[in-house]
Order: sequence, then C-alpha cells, then structure tokens
Amino acid sequence: MRNPERWRNAAIALFLAGPAIAVAAFALPEGSIHEDARGAMFAIGMMCTLFAGVTALVLHQDVKRQRRLARGEGLFARWRIAAADWQAFVALDKERNTRGDRLRNEFSPRAEVSAQGVEIAVGKDAVEIDGNLFSLPLHGAPEVTRAQFDESRIRISVIEFDLTYPGDGISDEGTPKGPRQSLLRFPVPVGAQREAQAIVTHFGRLGPQEPTFFHGRGDGSDPEDLATCWKCGFQTHRFTSRCERCGATMQTKRWARRAGWLLVVIGLGLSLGMCWLLAMMLPMLLHPGEEINGSRFTGSPGMASFVILILGGVLAFGLLSLGYGIFQVVTGRRSWPVVRAMLAIVGGFYLIAMVIRAGWL
Repeated sequence: MRNPERWRNAAIALFLAGPAIAVAAFALPEGSIHEDARGAMFAIGMMCTLFAGVTALVLHQDVKRQRRLARGEGLFARWRIAAADWQAFVALDKERNTRGDRLRNEFSPRAEVSAQGVEIAVGKDAVEIDGNLFSLPLHGAPEVTRAQFDESRIRISVIEFDLTYPGDGISDEGTPKGPRQSLLRFPVPVGAQREAQAIVTHFGRLGPQEPTFFHGRGDGSDPEDLATCWKCGFQTHRFTSRCERCGATMQTKRWARRAGWLLVVIGLGLSLGMCWLLAMMLPMLLHPGEEINGSRFTGSPGMASFVILILGGVLAFGLLSLGYGIFQVVTGRRSWPVVRAMLAIVGGFYLIAMVIRAGWL
C-alpha cells in the first residue's frame, strides 16, 4: 500500500463523522426529510463508525510498521536497486507472471525509474518496495506460507513469499469463501546473499521465533507450542495457521489456553450480567401489565416470553463460553461439539431477530 498514513487519516475522518451523521438523523426536525432517508442516515452513520473505526486501527498498524522501517528498527536489509537491475527484475517478473506456473506477483513494479534506482526495505513484519508497503505480521494476515531465495548467476536474484489471506465474505453460491492465495516477489542486489538468507529464515519461520502472549518460540523447546490440525490431526511445533497436509486450521496448546482464559472472563461477565437482569426483570416478565416493586412490563405476554427467551439464551451462551473456556485452559485443545452448540445459540438469536423484524410480535 502506498501512503497508508493518508488512508488512515481518511478512515479516522469517516469514523468521527459517523456518530455526527447518526445523531443528525434524529436531530433533524420532523417532516424535514423522509423517514426512509432518516433511517438511511442513521444506518450510514453507524456503518461509518463501525467499519471506518476498524479500518483506521488496521491502517494505523501499517503506519507504525512503515515508521519503524524508516527508523531502522528490526531492519534486515535496506537495498538500493540500480536502474538497470530494476529493469531486469521487471522483465523477470513479467515473464513469471505470464508463464502460469506461479501465482501473479501482487506488487506491480513500474517500468520506468530514475537513475537513482529503487529502494527496498525489509523489516521483521513488513516490506517496503519503491514506496509501497506490504505488511507481513508474524501472527496475522497475510501469512507467509513459503519463503524462498531464488539466487541466480545469470539473471537478477529474487525473494518470493507465498501469502495466504483469510476467506472474506460469501460466494455467489452462498458458501463462505476459502483462503485466498497470493505471491510477493522483489529483487535482491548482488552481494546480499547473507541478508536474503536471513530474511527467508525469518519469514519462513525456520528458526526460533520471538514469544508473544499467544505464541511461543515454535522450535520444539516448549510442548505448549505443539499445534494440532482440526481435521486430520497433523501436529507441528512450527507456527502455521493452516495444515500443510489438508489446509484446515491449526491451533497450539498455548493459544488454546490463552484463548480459554479470555472465554472464561467473557463467559463469567455474561453469566453474571444475565443473572442480575433476570433477577430484576423476571417477576415483571412473568406477570406482564402488573406493577411489581414500582415497575411493570407494558408489552404483550408474547413479547415478555421472547424477552425471557433472549435473556435465557444469552445466559446459556455465557455459561457455555465459561465452560468451554475452562475446558480449553485445562486441556489445551478445542471441542467441536461445544463450538457447534455456541453457533446454534447464535443462530437462534438470528432467528429471533428475524421474527421480531418481520413484525410477528
């Protein structure tokens, strides 16, 4: 991405404009605009707040990576590719893109460059090529599934990264889209073999990694780093989100235990919150229209039943999250039946929302 800071600032502007648009939808005098337009304004404001806010956070990470490269933090190499070598790379890249046996390079090199050539900077989690930033987080998307240094004595040498992006959206057939594969290719100047090998070792995760909250060194020194495939049971200590045998997701014991603690906190909070709400509202919901402790539920008995159902469903989801979190903390693994049960509860909430939206109550 070229100039992520500009795009981040634009996303921040939309994020700040979102609440103003949503509030304006109700602040405008009655009759000044059509009610459908008022609803559309509110929806647009909420969408701007949600999606622009998330986009701004993601782009801010790109800005920080670009600034770290500029400061030289975590830098593996900073190369100046001569104009003649750049032209040789452009020709090689075009040939490999059209050959068809490899994925197309997601970086499109410009054909004409100045006499000073092109600068390339490679850091621990990003590559900047001719001013274009490519974020490559070690534990995020896109994931580098293959790193190769293609050294040549005849043509210009290159580094190639095979990238995997998570599935995004739904296909035309109504099924979730699977992971998307891509490739990043960039040139290596003569005499930079040692730096290139260090880059391939780092991004190919061929050596020990820096431990984080969710991930360890990945070199086999800690049994908590052992990752297991959901589908075929393949196991490895090397960090990878996709099984090299069947392509299904992998999960380490460390990740399962840490995620389990988060589920315990979330599940406990939901469970206690719903228990408090049910204790406060259940007498009124069981006797709609009657005043109890100075308050009453004014909706219909059917609506009261749906409110009880929703609160009970959230309570069940919280208790299931709490139990599943404890299971992951103790065992360090996942459970498909519990995941299916949680998805079923979420699906039930969706059906309830559709019933209410259809006006059946």
